[in-house]
Amino acid sequence: MGKLFEQIKKELFHTDDLKIRVFEIEGKEAKLMYLETLCDVKKMEKNVFKQWFQTNSSAYENMNIAQLLTTTNVESIYEIHDAIKVLMNGNGLIGIADSDVLYAFNGFRISFVIILCLCLCGCWDQRELKNIRMVHTAGIDLLENDFIRLTVSIPTVKSSVESQGKVVTPKVSGEGHSVQEASMNLQRIVSQHMDLRETRILLVNSQLAEKNLYEGLDFFYREAHFPINVYIAVTDPSAQKIVQLDIEDRSLISEYLYDLLISGEEEGLIPKESPYLITQIMFAEGIDNVLPYLSQSTMRNRAKIDGVALFHNSSMTGRLDETHARAYVLLTNKRVYGAVTEQVGPNQSFTTFTYGTKNHSIQLNTNGPIQADVYVKMNCELIDNPSGVRLKKADLVLMERELEEILTKRADESLRKLQEANCDGLGIGLRSKGLHPKLWKTLDWNKEFAKIDLHAHVKVRIENHGLLN
Repeated sequence: MGKLFEQIKKELFHTDDLKIRVFEIEGKEAKLMYLETLCDVKKMEKNVFKQWFQTNSSAYENMNIAQLLTTTNVESIYEIHDAIKVLMNGNGLIGIADSDVLYAFNGFRISFVIILCLCLCGCWDQRELKNIRMVHTAGIDLLENDFIRLTVSIPTVKSSVESQGKVVTPKVSGEGHSVQEASMNLQRIVSQHMDLRETRILLVNSQLAEKNLYEGLDFFYREAHFPINVYIAVTDPSAQKIVQLDIEDRSLISEYLYDLLISGEEEGLIPKESPYLITQIMFAEGIDNVLPYLSQSTMRNRAKIDGVALFHNSSMTGRLDETHARAYVLLTNKRVYGAVTEQVGPNQSFTTFTYGTKNHSIQLNTNGPIQADVYVKMNCELIDNPSGVRLKKADLVLMERELEEILTKRADESLRKLQEANCDGLGIGLRSKGLHPKLWKTLDWNKEFAKIDLHAHVKVRIENHGLLN
C-alpha cells in the first residue's frame, strides 16, 4: 500500500485536492484516498464504511474489504496509472497495510457540469429584470431654446387579478441642455432604472440632424448595453409626436416603426441601412450617410416614409422626396426590388411594373475633369395593363425605351440633388480613393464632389407582361 500511495502523491503533487484519511480495519492501518473536488466528501465519510456509524471494524471479523464497503463495484487496483484514472473519475481508493492491492469504489462522483458551475464567477454587472424598465423606442428633439428633449416608450405588463395582464406603453419625456442631462431629468419620473439594451428605434428630428447628428447619438453610443443594430431615422417635425403615436393594430410603437422601415427597405423605398456603420461613415472621407425620413401621416395615428435625409459628415444637408429616393436606391450597389407606376405604353396609361436590379457598376474617368457614370440594369414584370390593348413585341420594346427615359431622367435629378447637398451617398469618393490614390491626395473631396460630371444610365428589360397579353 505504502509504495503505491507514495507514487500517487508524486504524480498528483500539483493539486491540493488530494486527501488521505487514516483509519483501522481489524487492527491494521488503512488509508482512504480521494480528490476532494471530484467526489461528494460528506456522503463518502458518512456512508462508505459500516463501522463508521455502528462500531469499529473488529465487530466484522471474517469480512473482506468488499463486504465492509457499502458501495457496489469494488475493484482491485495493482498499477499506478489505473489508480490515477480511478481518482480522476471521482472515485475513492483504500489501501491496507502489508498489502500491495488498492481497492477502488464509487465515491459518489460530482457531475463535471456542477464543478464548472462552482468555478464560474458571479455576474458583477447583472441587472435583474424586475429592477429595470426596458426602453424600446427613443426620440430626440432639438427645441427652439436649444434644449434637448428625450422621449422614450417603455412597454410594461400591467397585471390584473381577473385576467393575465395587459401590455401598456407609457411615453415620457425629459428636457436638458444635452441628451445626457435630459436622460437624468427623465429618470426622475421613471420608477426604475431605464435600460437601453432592447432599444430598436432611435428617432432624431430634422433640426438636430441639421445641426449635428452625432450630438444626439453620443449618449447612446457611450451606453455599454446600447445595441449596435438599432435603426436610426430622421423625423419631421417632431420625434416626440412619432413616439407618442397610438397604433391601433400594434401594442408597441417600436414594432410598428421597425416593421415600417424593414418593409421600406424590401420595397425599395429607402436604402438598406447598416446601423452600426453610421458613425464610421460620418467621419470617413469619400462617403456619406443617407437615412430614412419619417413624417406623421394624414391618416390618424400613422407615420409614413417620406423619402430620405442626405448628410455630409455629421450634418443633414438635404433630402430626397419619395419618388427621387426610390431612384437613388436603384443606383446603390445592392440588389433592389420594388414596384413603380409610370405613364407609358400605346395609350400612355398608368401602368405598374415590379422590378429587380440585375447589374450595377460605376465607371470613373479621371482623364481631365472627373466623370462618373452609374450603370444599372433592371428586369421588370408588367402586372397590369389598364389600356386594354393587346401588347405586341413592338409595344413592349416601346415601353422599355419610355421607362428607361423616365427612370434615367429621375436618377439624374436625384444625383443633382445629392451634389447640391454635397452628399456622396454612393461612395464615389471612396471608389476614387481606392482606384486612384495619387489623384485622391491632390483632391479636396468636400469641394470636388459637387463639381464632378455625374450621370445615370438605366437599362430596362420587360421579361413578363401577363397571361392576358
